[in-house]
Amino acid sequence: MSRDGKVLFISLEDCSGLSRLMGQEPAADLSDLLYFFSQGIYSRARLAAVIHTWEDMDYIPPVKYPEDLCQISSGQIAKLLDRIAKDSPYETIIADLGHMGKRGTDILQVCDVIYMPLKDDCVSAAKVEEFEDYLENSGQAPLKERIKKLKLPYYRGSGRRETYLEQLLWGELGDYTRQLMRGTEM
Repeated sequence: MSRDGKVLFISLEDCSGLSRLMGQEPAADLSDLLYFFSQGIYSRARLAAVIHTWEDMDYIPPVKYPEDLCQISSGQIAKLLDRIAKDSPYETIIADLGHMGKRGTDILQVCDVIYMPLKDDCVSAAKVEEFEDYLENSGQAPLKERIKKLKLPYYRGSGRRETYLEQLLWGELGDYTRQLMRGTEM
């Protein structure tokens, strides 16, 4: 199966707002895929049925109900992501863990690279230190070697809901992300 540099985006946030920003209510979303996987009826065809495309980006619409993420373990989510990586034409899968925190370490275990956006304030620095201490104390210190901390460019868009995603995609943040995906040093 050709992987042709294709990218798939998956949001694991409780309430990502992505469907609202896209202006659509998809018929199928991550909840459906989680259900298929947990019931042992996941297949390439079921994966293809939940994938949507916006511009040049393929994505799985996020869960509609946050409870759907709580009803499956982070270990099962990690297995699902691993299966998608093996069964799909995607060279890169971007998983936004949102606020999973320490619960997300099972998922991080299946990641080749972990990008950690950083804010430049004392509270954010304290959170990162606490997370790194957790990794050390829980025997997961090797994960720290895969973490690449990023200072993202500041988004200066108008913030208009109708054009927000286009501005992100084609603005400074989109350029930065494309450079990251090509492996260009920042």
